[in-house]
Order: sequence, then structure tokens, then C-alpha cells
Amino acid sequence: MDVRRSVKIGDLVKRKKNIALKCGYGIVTSLYQGGSNPVHQCATILYPQIGKEYDIAVNLIEVIK
Repeated sequence: MDVRRSVKIGDLVKRKKNIALKCGYGIVTSLYQGGSNPVHQCATILYPQIGKEYDIAVNLIEVIK
């Protein structure tokens, strides 16, 4: 499954690798093209547990079903 095509605004997601942040689950609030070399799909994720939003490449998150 191509995750980049399945992510939609309002989806419940988590980071594939929760490196340093202990964010838990988040909600996709926006999708946009970002980055450079190459430009790639990005998402803004709201993490209610910590009350913050972060931007991340869509290929680094997975949708919770």
C-alpha cells in the first residue's frame, strides 16, 4: 500500500519511528508539498497529548486503522 496516497486530513496517525519525541498518536491537520531536492508530500500533525503541531514527511507516518 502506498501510504502517501492513503493519508487524508483528519486521519489518526503515528510516526513510523518515534525517535526522540514521545508524541503518541496525532491527527493530520493539513497536507502540502514541501522540502527540496526532491519536493515531497508533507503533513502537519496535531498531537493532542502534548498540545503541539509538527510538520513531517508523509512517508514517515502511518495511518492507524
